[in-house]
Amino acid sequence: MTFSLVRLVFLGTPKRRLTQFSLCSLLTVVALLCIWLGLQVPRAHRQRHSASNIRRLGGQVLYDFQFVAEKHDSDAVSPLPAWLKVLMGNDFFHNVVEVRLIRNLDGPNDKALSYLPGVPRLKRLVVGTQATDDGLAYVGRLNCLESIHIWNAINVNDAGIEHLRRLTRLKSIQLSKARIGDRALRTLGAMPTLERIVVPTNRFTDRGLAQLTRLVHLKELWVGLRDDNGEECELRHILGIEDVYDRDAPPSEISREGVERLKASVPSLTWVSR
Repeated sequence: MTFSLVRLVFLGTPKRRLTQFSLCSLLTVVALLCIWLGLQVPRAHRQRHSASNIRRLGGQVLYDFQFVAEKHDSDAVSPLPAWLKVLMGNDFFHNVVEVRLIRNLDGPNDKALSYLPGVPRLKRLVVGTQATDDGLAYVGRLNCLESIHIWNAINVNDAGIEHLRRLTRLKSIQLSKARIGDRALRTLGAMPTLERIVVPTNRFTDRGLAQLTRLVHLKELWVGLRDDNGEECELRHILGIEDVYDRDAPPSEISREGVERLKASVPSLTWVSR
């Protein structure tokens, strides 16, 4: 009798432990799920709110699933089940990675820019309207941003570029018609991830150009309006936006010697237009 009782207790112990272990695991999973939901729901709500307002102001919002090998696929659809998208929406499971503000070309667009902090995973920004220094303060809060293209940036000055100094992942910046000078080059020269700088209208000098010597990854640089023959330089740009030069602006004060010194200091630099 005693032996049978001991045997019964012995055989029953692993089952109780297994039950206890399974219950603890379930509670842990539920707790982690609640924590994830607690973090995800506010983020998704902020992104949905910001994306909605950007669209309302004429902007285009693109999600991560719409890109294949970093190229936009207009036919791409989310891999999520249709019922889940209807229930939760794209913003709960996907990040906004590109915003295009290329409408209303005659007016400032700082209102739309003010919603960008609500899409913190943004990688690419294309602004086809005027932006101001105050608007760039919102852009400077996008820690994941890799590329900025602002067309008709006539209201962007050196102070606006200063707002971008903390963008530690920025690889490409293009500011058409911006009126910036050596102070802006000093700011850009302290952003080591930059690979491409396109600022065809400027007030640069050789002294400002020397501020870029620390950009060891820089490959492409456009810093002037015209070539040595007075002919307009060709500028490769995106979205088919033409007339990127301000024909009334004075030519750059950068010399050939200044360019050659920069190329000698930055071996990765393979294209320079001034």
